[in-house]
Amino acid sequence: MKRSILSTERFSWPLVSAVIPTRNRPVMASRAVRCALNQTYPNVEVVVVIDGSDPETMNALTALDESRLRIIMLSQNVGGSEARNVGVREATGDWVAFLDDDDEWLPAKIEKQVSVAMEMAGALSFVACQFVDGGRYGKRVLPVLHESPRSSFSDFLLCRPSLFGGSGYVQTSTWLVSKQLADICPFTPGLKRNQDLDWMLRAMSIPGARFTLVMEPLSIFNSAQETGRVSKSPDWQFHYRWALDNLHYFSKKALAYFLATTCVEDAVKQGQRLSASVHLLYAMFRYGDVSLRCLLLFAYYFLCPENLRQRARGAVASIRNRGRKVLPCG
Repeated sequence: MKRSILSTERFSWPLVSAVIPTRNRPVMASRAVRCALNQTYPNVEVVVVIDGSDPETMNALTALDESRLRIIMLSQNVGGSEARNVGVREATGDWVAFLDDDDEWLPAKIEKQVSVAMEMAGALSFVACQFVDGGRYGKRVLPVLHESPRSSFSDFLLCRPSLFGGSGYVQTSTWLVSKQLADICPFTPGLKRNQDLDWMLRAMSIPGARFTLVMEPLSIFNSAQETGRVSKSPDWQFHYRWALDNLHYFSKKALAYFLATTCVEDAVKQGQRLSASVHLLYAMFRYGDVSLRCLLLFAYYFLCPENLRQRARGAVASIRNRGRKVLPCG
């Protein structure tokens, strides 16, 4: 059995900076701070970036009276990407861990990720973990039986193994990133969607950047909690243009999957499935590598309503996760 890093006296604990962007959600922001400070890993600082004037959140966080907490309230709203960039610039740790204010970490998340990170070669390291997707129709552990990528990182993120199984996509609150990588690859300011996917594709294209995935759910993504989440309104045209503008970051196979799922899903929500399908199928065959599974996913997202897809995923997840217990940080 692998020993806990906390039981190894000679281990020097590098400082981890937890970066939490927030706005107008004092209760959630306070919970997120407690999640970060209550980690079993002993050397954590928390940097909260309040994205615009928000005295209520500032007062709630100040009342926590935590010496390891730094609060930065911006004079104006700059968006989630730039708020995270501000947090990275203010971070003093060797590692940066991102936490959205409505998500949660399990207590041993940072300890287990740092243990893996210290075994990785190179300074440009990115460690993610599985997470619990707390959806409306039941909890899923994602990614599903998916090891770290051995070839194309975009394939790992986007190519779905089945109709019901998730891709290798790793949500932002699972990330532990070396400060050096976070500094040289900031989030794209002003990007209203795909901020995390955009960052991962760019970061992993940097020579020497390395990625590994801890195959244990250590974070909780509260996807059913719609209120206040950024970029919930559908916009297939935005996804489409963004993907074609960033073709060089995608494998042909991954691009086809992105168009067949993310873009089709939003087109259906917008009531534009027929007009959008012409553009999307054309782009899939012109720029992508279209497999039978990819076409089946296109048809599945095109024909099956979102609530039925969610129910099917929830049913499959309940079978897979029987006996698994995942507790929040409290």
